[in-house]
Amino acid sequence: MVFASGTLELPAEAVFDYAVDYRRMPEWVFGLRTITPIGELSDGVGAEFRGTGKIGPIAMTGTSRITEWEPCRRITEALVTNNGIVALAAVATTPMGSAVTRVDITADYKFPGGLAGKVLQRAIEPLLGSGIRHTERALRRQCLRTC
Repeated sequence: MVFASGTLELPAEAVFDYAVDYRRMPEWVFGLRTITPIGELSDGVGAEFRGTGKIGPIAMTGTSRITEWEPCRRITEALVTNNGIVALAAVATTPMGSAVTRVDITADYKFPGGLAGKVLQRAIEPLLGSGIRHTERALRRQCLRTC
């Protein structure tokens, strides 16, 4: 599991609203290039998305599904890529007063088995920690610019 955390001077509601807007996610999620809803839901538990991205030398497509949605507090998504990576990622916002918010981002990855899975893991795993830290910093930076 990888984890990053930071604070910013904005209300938790504003930070959460920005973080859950799928149209804004490519602005701050490391490696994410495109994301589009699959079906009618675009937020809340059960909403599904198709996305494309690149981590290091590896291009990916995948689908995600929101599995947890606690307004102004937490969103969790389960992700499966075309490369066989399965991930569970969460963004949590915690009010630290009326205008300060702590942001916690966590992600847990499972790689496919076999030789191909080991090669994929070796190519991507070193980037995951820095990618989560980049994601957390970019989320705070983008929120301060646009919220």
